Amino acid sequence: MKKQREKKSNYEKGITLIALVVTIIVLIILAGVSISMVVGDNGIISQAQNAKEETEKADVKEKTQMDILEKELENEGNINKGDFVTILNQYFDGVPTEENLPEDLNNLTLISKEAYGGHEMNIGDIWNGTFAQASLAETVTGTNYGDYIDYSIDLNEDGDTTNDWRIFYNDGDHVFIIAADYVPNTSSYLDNVGTGMTASDTYNLYWNSEPETTQTVNPDILSLFKQSWTDYNINGNGRCVSTLLNTNNWDGFIDESYAEYAIGGPTIEMWVASWNEKGYTQLYTNTNDIGYYVGNTENPKTYVYSLSNSGEYSKDDFYFPHHSVISNCDGYWLASPSARDTNRLVYVDYYSRVGSSNTLSNYYSISILGVRPLVCLNSNITATRGADNIWRF
Repeated sequence: MKKQREKKSNYEKGITLIALVVTIIVLIILAGVSISMVVGDNGIISQAQNAKEETEKADVKEKTQMDILEKELENEGNINKGDFVTILNQYFDGVPTEENLPEDLNNLTLISKEAYGGHEMNIGDIWNGTFAQASLAETVTGTNYGDYIDYSIDLNEDGDTTNDWRIFYNDGDHVFIIAADYVPNTSSYLDNVGTGMTASDTYNLYWNSEPETTQTVNPDILSLFKQSWTDYNINGNGRCVSTLLNTNNWDGFIDESYAEYAIGGPTIEMWVASWNEKGYTQLYTNTNDIGYYVGNTENPKTYVYSLSNSGEYSKDDFYFPHHSVISNCDGYWLASPSARDTNRLVYVDYYSRVGSSNTLSNYYSISILGVRPLVCLNSNITATRGADNIWRF
């Protein structure tokens, strides 16, 4: 009997141990399942993290789209690349420049800023419409003055039109471009200039004798090129300047697909405005009854200003394309009379001077200066600066 009870007790103990083992195994399995549900690839934590990421991405996407829509509403349903890049820079790191935006934005993947989760996002999923191109006048700033622009008139006749013209000034409506260098006086584009001007050497153009009559100068043209001087009838220097300001003389430089007018050189007022917007030493102009003064103080009474001690001059080949005499050419005429003398014009020379010196070098009849024609582009013209920093229409 006693043995039977002991046998039964051992059996029950065995059953209890097996049940315990089974229970532990079941608990381990349940624990594994629970842990997997919490931390697995599709677990609660993973799903919560994914939901957080998707919410952050959706937030960035919505903010970006709302900013784009707002800009489109401001611009009759259009947005240009510049505004688009500005918006992207608010929400993403590593945004390419306007010039380097891919044509298909599905090819552009960026990382949202840390404040927006730092997520990789395809920009084409946010917006992939067609850009409106801003006009050149809406794009160009003073920092672009001196940039080359691919205008069709091949001044040096080398078959390359990317090295002949540079952006000179932007008045907010029109962009003006200037010949990158003195124009050879044999150029076919100068055919209409035979109005009392005489050529010598390679570049020089001057007045062999004082013009007897004033050429027609459109007052609207004067305003366009910032020339406030209007009395061209009385003095010889005024009549010479009227040659430079008569657009009919310079229409050989006009490609009607892109440009409206051309004159024989920048006026002193536009030259100074361009120089100042470039961020260089501040210059000023003033007038008396025969022409312009120029200096580095307001209302100057000086006839000429030298920039020889200026670091800007030493490194500049835009306003001063040469720092030495080239084929007997010392510089170029500006389309403005000088306040110094009734026979003098304002000029820019290789020696850093702008204005009118007390030498003979700026009398209209001295054959040591040439021309750099200035072209006014159409107001609605569009152009893009390439990776080579050359603007193309």
